[in-house]
Amino acid sequence: MASNFGRRTPKGEKADNSYFTVHDFQGRTEFEMDEIWLRRDHMIFISIDPGRVNLCFRIERRPITGKLESVEVLHHENVNFKQYERVNTIDGKKTQKQSHYVSQLYSKITAYIHNMREKINKEHSDEFVDIFDEVNMVLIERQLEDNHKSSTVAQHLISIFQTLLYKSPMRPVICDVDSKMKTNVFVTRGKSLGKTERKHWAIEKALQLSFLRKDWISFHNIIHAVGDKRDDLADTIVQLEAMCKRLDLPTTVMPLNWDEIPQYAGWQSGMIFFRHLMALIGSNDISATIGGWATILKRHHSAIIDARNNHYFDEAQQLLLYRPTITLNIRNIFSTTSDHITSTAASSSTFPQIPIDNDTFTIPEIPSNTITNFSFTDQTTHFSFT
Repeated sequence: MASNFGRRTPKGEKADNSYFTVHDFQGRTEFEMDEIWLRRDHMIFISIDPGRVNLCFRIERRPITGKLESVEVLHHENVNFKQYERVNTIDGKKTQKQSHYVSQLYSKITAYIHNMREKINKEHSDEFVDIFDEVNMVLIERQLEDNHKSSTVAQHLISIFQTLLYKSPMRPVICDVDSKMKTNVFVTRGKSLGKTERKHWAIEKALQLSFLRKDWISFHNIIHAVGDKRDDLADTIVQLEAMCKRLDLPTTVMPLNWDEIPQYAGWQSGMIFFRHLMALIGSNDISATIGGWATILKRHHSAIIDARNNHYFDEAQQLLLYRPTITLNIRNIFSTTSDHITSTAASSSTFPQIPIDNDTFTIPEIPSNTITNFSFTDQTTHFSFT
C-alpha cells in the first residue's frame, strides 16, 4: 500500500466536518434522546481525550432536570501508555538485530478500562451492578487524520466501547467529537482561537465549571497536573459540558456576567474567570501564563474552596457571598425584629457583585443547618457560616 507521507490527505479520508459523529450499534438511523434515558433524573457520560502519552478518562453523573449546580465525578484520570508502545526496544529504538516492534499499547488500554470498571463497580456496589450498563453517552475527541497514532487509539476506544456496551439496557451511543465544538458552543464573541489559545481557554473554562459546581476533585486534578496533562484533563470536562449544551440538556448555572470567557486579543487578555476568583478571595495576584495561574491557584487553594462554599446564588443567578464572619445587630438572641446584618469582612470594593448599602444588606433566608457556631457578648451576637 502506497504511503501518503508528505501529501495532503485525500478528500475521502478526511475526518467528518460535523460537530460530532454518532457511532450507532442499536439500529438507529437518526440520533435523538432515547426515551429510556429520560426515565431517570440523571445521565452518565464517559468523556475521553485519546492519546498515547496523555489518555484522559472522565466518567460523570449529572442531573437532567432542574438547575445543574453540581455533578458527581465517578472517575477522572490522565494516564501515560507510551512505555507500552514498543516493549522490545531500548529507549524506544530497535537494535541492529531487530526488524520489528512489539506493542502492548492497546492491550494495556483495554486492561485499564476493565480495571476502571471494576473499581467503580466496587465503590458504587450499593447503586448499580455494572457502570457500563448505566452509561448513556461516550464522547471521544476526534483526532486529526494526519495524527496516525492518536487516531488509532481513538479507533480502538470506539471499538472496545462498542463491544462493552453492545448489550447495555441503556441503549447508549458513542460519539467522536470535533475539538472545535467546545469553543464554537461557548465562545460567542471575540476572535477565533489558535491551537494553543484553545488549550489555555479550555483549562480556564474547566476550572470555572469545577469551581461553580464545587467539583474539587477536578479542580485539584487540573491545577496540580503537569504540562500537557492539564489541558487534557480540562478537555474532558469542557467537551462534556459543550455536548450537553448542544443537546439542550441542563448545563452549569452561571453567575450574572460570568456566562462565557471571551477572547479579545488572545487568551492572555481574556482571563476573566481567574480575575473573578482573585476578587472573590481578595487577592491582587495575576499572571500572564497558564502555568503561572496554576501556581497562584495552588497557593490560594484553601481560600478558593472557602470562598465558593460561602457563596450562594440569588434568584437572578448572581453569585453572592455569605461573609465568613458577620455580625447580627440584635439586643436579644431570640428576637426576630432586626432584618439587617453588618459586615465585619471585606469592603464592597473587594467584592463588586455583592449588594452592599452602607456596609449592610438584608439577610437572605438561611437554613438552620448552615450555622455552625455562634457566640455573643453583651448586645452583639456572632455567627459563623459554612
